[in-house]
Amino acid sequence: MKWFQYDSPLFTFLSRVADLMILNLLFLVFCIPVVTIGASATAMYTVLFRMADDSCSGTIAAFWNAFRANFKKSTLIFLILLLPVLLVVYEQWLYFAGVVEHGILNAVVFSVPLLIVTFLVSYAFPLTAKFENTVGATLKNALLISIAHLPASVLIALLNLLPFILLFWMTDLFVRMSLLFLLIGFSGIAFLDVLMLRRIFRRYIPAENAEDTPELPSDKP
Repeated sequence: MKWFQYDSPLFTFLSRVADLMILNLLFLVFCIPVVTIGASATAMYTVLFRMADDSCSGTIAAFWNAFRANFKKSTLIFLILLLPVLLVVYEQWLYFAGVVEHGILNAVVFSVPLLIVTFLVSYAFPLTAKFENTVGATLKNALLISIAHLPASVLIALLNLLPFILLFWMTDLFVRMSLLFLLIGFSGIAFLDVLMLRRIFRRYIPAENAEDTPELPSDKP
């Protein structure tokens, strides 16, 4: 019965699901103070990158260590991004509430800021988890790299917006899926992000010492 052995595909899959559930719970708990959302997201991505590389031992300890190590920088990034996020949320409310006239032009005008802010949020915390860098360079790289890899960035943005899309457009479905999000939804979506981000970030790691790529000075172990 090789399926029930320690190194069997079934055991590996169930172990990974269990780790994602633990990580999802840690992420939600550490987000409760609100101001710690950035540090919690960075810690989650740090663990997920290690999971993807099969180099993570001890989900709870790895999360806590990453949370402490990146707290100041991640919190500052979160606070910087908070204002544009709130402005985009308000802008979207104006559009969907009918305050602004609907039409192709307005749809584009109101969609572009949403996409740019989502790109920044989607890349800033994974970059913080993966690379040592300044806050300014991290935000700059988040924008530049997301635009340079636009097809993948759009998919990542849609994945990260999925809970909010369901909440505002398919509320009944969101309510039915709420337990799933509480159990594994956020870490599961972030893990899918990481599978794509690993391939993108690999392109920058070999050039970390090149003169034309000073913004990504070192890949975290």
